[in-house]
Order: sequence, then C-alpha cells, then structure tokens
Amino acid sequence: NDSIPPGKYLIDSIEFSKLCEPFYRPEYYQLSAKNNKSSYQILKEWNSVFIKPETFKQTGFLTIRFIVNCHLELCCFHVYEMDENYQPIQFDEKVKSQLIDFVKKLNGWKSAEYEGKPINYRYYLNFTIKNGEFKRVSP
Repeated sequence: NDSIPPGKYLIDSIEFSKLCEPFYRPEYYQLSAKNNKSSYQILKEWNSVFIKPETFKQTGFLTIRFIVNCHLELCCFHVYEMDENYQPIQFDEKVKSQLIDFVKKLNGWKSAEYEGKPINYRYYLNFTIKNGEFKRVSP
C-alpha cells in the first residue's frame, strides 16, 4: 500500500522553496484573509467538477491544509482524514487527488502583510462527506 498515512505531509523541500520571507505563517483568520468565495460557492464549484468513483460511499471529514504564499500561490499541502466519529481513516485516493487538484486551481486568495511586507499564511478547507456526497465545506 503506497497511500499516505493520515496526517503525513505531501510536500518536499521544493514546496518550501516557494515560501517568502519572513517565514512567519499566521492563520488566514488572523489576517482577515478568508478566500473571496463563500463556502457555498466553493462547494458548488467542487461538485460541478468532481468525478465520483462508482464505489465511493465513504462518510467523514476530509481537510486540506496548505500555505498561500506572498505571490498567492498555494503550496505545502497536508491532508487530514477522519470518519464521522473523528477516527483516522483513508479516503479513496482518486477522490483525494481530485480534491487537491481542485484546491490548487481555486482562485480568490487575498494578499496579506506583516510589518509592511507581503507574507505567507496558512489556510484550510474542511469538506464534510456523507455516503460519498460532498455536503459542506468550511470555512
């Protein structure tokens, strides 16, 4: 099994090279840098492009954390996977790879500054899945 265990990084040093100095990386909400799109818009866009595998019937939470760098490029993806009882699980690899590709293409990111300089910030999208259907996304 070559799948990535829950909570493992999907990054390497090339990803970190995309980060801008200073390396301070606050959360998006500390900077009022929520994506310009509403959660409803993001979910609607995702559901319009998602190609659901025939056997995908899982339920739980799939969270993708990443960094928005000072050039509004995304990098350093990290995936968290939990069932409806908040226990670690493995979601379908095809679903995860589609979702990460979708997030990489998502626009609406905001610039942020720290001490007058553009900075990187952390962001996450948490998807709620019920019986293979994407029901909600936050924030």
